[in-house]
Amino acid sequence: MAGAGRKVAVAAVQFACTDTVADNVAAAERLIREAHKKGANIVLIQELFEGHYFCQAQRMDFFGRAKPYKENPTIMRMQKLAKELDVVIPVSFFEEAGNAHYNSVAIIDADGTDLGLYRKSHIPDGPGYQEKFYFNPGDTGFKAFKTKYATIGVGICWDQWFPETARAMVLQGAEILFYPTAIGSEPQDMNLDSREHWKRVMQGHAGANLVPLVASNRIGKETVETEHGNSTIKFYGNSFIAGPTGEIVKLANDKDEEVLVAEFDLDEIKSTRHGWVVAFLLIGKMMLFLGLRVGKVEQLPRWYPRLPQHQPAAPALRRSLIWAAGTPFSLPSSMSSTRRRGHLSSPSRGPRCRGQGGGGRGGGGGGAGGGAMTVELEHCLTIVLAMGSPAWSARPGLVHGPGSGLGFEPDGRAGPVIFAV
Repeated sequence: MAGAGRKVAVAAVQFACTDTVADNVAAAERLIREAHKKGANIVLIQELFEGHYFCQAQRMDFFGRAKPYKENPTIMRMQKLAKELDVVIPVSFFEEAGNAHYNSVAIIDADGTDLGLYRKSHIPDGPGYQEKFYFNPGDTGFKAFKTKYATIGVGICWDQWFPETARAMVLQGAEILFYPTAIGSEPQDMNLDSREHWKRVMQGHAGANLVPLVASNRIGKETVETEHGNSTIKFYGNSFIAGPTGEIVKLANDKDEEVLVAEFDLDEIKSTRHGWVVAFLLIGKMMLFLGLRVGKVEQLPRWYPRLPQHQPAAPALRRSLIWAAGTPFSLPSSMSSTRRRGHLSSPSRGPRCRGQGGGGRGGGGGGAGGGAMTVELEHCLTIVLAMGSPAWSARPGLVHGPGSGLGFEPDGRAGPVIFAV
């Protein structure tokens, strides 16, 4: 008989920021206490909540807002609060690390322990959101943090637009995704409104990976003096909590301070995810019946030598096919393919398939590493397979093979390789 399940209550808070650190930290603490009274176990505060969103301008004096990770007064205060209330708190802050600067988040466990740091990977650079002036691209890689209540993944604002951020965290075991955010109007065109797009993209991350998702955004109008005059952004709030099929279960408006709380049964969600994997395995059997055979790539794609400095970091090739459920599984031996000059082959009957990439004779690239292969079937069906060793990571736009939207680079970090789309 099934047990009661592992239930976790998550919260998103949103508020208008002043440009005074003490006032904003006090507001965050007040709302965290309110979330705790409503039963929340994990509470998300918005991005860079210590002050105004200063990235509207490129000003050297704003680097003075950065603080080191260790002995950071805001993080230390949140550690005390987390321990007092027995809640988990991801804390967003502007980090100074030697000569580098990052948009970072520290994960504070319910006993006050600092579990580690994530540094924002995707950095925007456009009117009103000139983050590349201040922030180095993150060097931590995407992470999953095991807290008292759940294993969580935290992306930061612009990370939310990229599906590989969510997928990488879920593949590492994240059961709930969190996105602290600062987003609103576009200074160059006040008629642009991205809020519905912003929500739908993250709802897709929740549904594609079958995990709940929490997004916290600020509200209010903020004006920052820039080198070209004043710039104003009206932040549209709309903080929300989505369920594991992408449905919005709690939603804030665009003008009020709010605390959203929702509870999820993580064991029930896990069981549902496993059921979806069974369904995808059945689809795989149908593909096999139609005559499509899928196997591993033995060498790097033909286009890969364009970046000869990138060589495989490990010879082991892990064959895995990652479906939308976010769970990797080994390909059965019956699905192994015959490779002809680097292309996937199919039997004489059934749909024809053509592998784009795959390092056959002359493909080279340094032996058994990883690669992306696009298999095209008749009737315009395209499947992208991502295969590689745990020492590889995928980064969009680094390298583009024919028909592939993925780029791969070795980075020496352990972790699953991404993605099937």
